[in-house]
Amino acid sequence: MSAGNKAETVFTLEHAIGELQSLALATETQIRAVAQVFESLTGHTSAILALAGAIIQCVDNESIRSVLPKVQTLGAATKRFIEDRLQATTGIFETVATEVRLLHQLSLVAHS
Repeated sequence: MSAGNKAETVFTLEHAIGELQSLALATETQIRAVAQVFESLTGHTSAILALAGAIIQCVDNESIRSVLPKVQTLGAATKRFIEDRLQATTGIFETVATEVRLLHQLSLVAHS
């Protein structure tokens, strides 16, 4: 093998080593990122399991039955609030419609 071919081969191998080291570093970084995501997922899973356990405990203790009347009362209050808001909105709309008619009449009188 000639000196030129040897130098070219060494250069190619050194370049390949550099590329492989770069790839290894990038792969290691990505593996760490995936590991962090899995760690975070584990934390979320633990929280979900804890909540599920609390829900099951509530069902076992039948405390959901004690909450139901409060939820129904809240729902009824919300319904009354929405009905009151709807009536107020209707009243405002009727007032605006009356004012439009009056302005139209004033405009006709002023035009005359």
